[in-house]
Amino acid sequence: MRDPFVHRVLVAVGITTASLLLVIIVWRAITVLLLVFAGIIFAILLAWLREQLSHYLRLSRGFALAIVVLVVLLLFSLLVTLITPLIVDQIQALADELPGYIESVEDYLRRFNWGRALLAQAPEVNHAFGNFENFNGDLIARMVGIFSTTFGFIAGVVLILFIAIYLAAEPSLYVHGVLRLIPLAHRARGKEVLAQLGYTIRWWMLGQMLSMSILGTLTAIGLAVLGIPYALALGLLAAVMTFIPNLGPILAFIPTILVALAVSPEHALYVLVLYVIIQNVEGYFITPLVHRRIIAMPPVIILTVQILLLTMVGFIGVLLALPLVACAMVLIRMLYIEDVLGDDLNRPV
Repeated sequence: MRDPFVHRVLVAVGITTASLLLVIIVWRAITVLLLVFAGIIFAILLAWLREQLSHYLRLSRGFALAIVVLVVLLLFSLLVTLITPLIVDQIQALADELPGYIESVEDYLRRFNWGRALLAQAPEVNHAFGNFENFNGDLIARMVGIFSTTFGFIAGVVLILFIAIYLAAEPSLYVHGVLRLIPLAHRARGKEVLAQLGYTIRWWMLGQMLSMSILGTLTAIGLAVLGIPYALALGLLAAVMTFIPNLGPILAFIPTILVALAVSPEHALYVLVLYVIIQNVEGYFITPLVHRRIIAMPPVIILTVQILLLTMVGFIGVLLALPLVACAMVLIRMLYIEDVLGDDLNRPV
């Protein structure tokens, strides 16, 4: 007769071993998993666009998806052929002149006692600025490196694109496959959870795209009106960094204020005022408007996840931190708070 104690020990050892193996596999393949997650995000957006096109134009789903993909590729091609050369020229010029801007800022600070004290208290910053001449040669490598050393930029984009297209072509195939893994008694609830996850990601993605477009345009126009050089490149940087909550606006503001300071302290003050106005517009109008369809996400949790993923996998982790947190909060709310605890977030504590 089997000893119950030995059986429990063997089960515990087996579960522990399987859990450790799963953690090791996820750790080793985390970059690939994040790229797959990015593909799922775009697939949800493509599938929604396909459904809208199919519904309003009475087209078959396959033909509607083909039109959506072609339009996306056409817009991307137009961006690359018409706008990218101008932006690349401005970015290249900005990279060439940014060390000079930094030296101008340092010269200006040395005119004042507080400025000299500030520079003396931050020698590591001066050292970083002194080595900034290498920034020009490393610019492309830094931009490409966001997909990690394993997958190059092109390979990462192709992987995301293929995953998005295949998932958007037959989303029910994969959804039904996931549902088959759930016990029959909980399958209806699993379907609700998957639907809510798709709903959250879709509206987050649409909101981010709208926010990026509005803030990038406002920044470029505002800088051009103020006479700041490289307004288009800095506006593009502001748009891209809008994708990253909390950290993104700060990263976009640093080169902008350096360029403005090189023009004049007055221009730097104008840029600071412009930045404050745009951020308030984004915080009080754009974000509540475009993100009203998704759950509220605490900034501290987002920032913590961003830092953790940055140290673990690099910049791609920062880019995907917010949708990961959004999905995690949906799972916690529906599967733990509602199903396990039997509570409701709308109920007073």
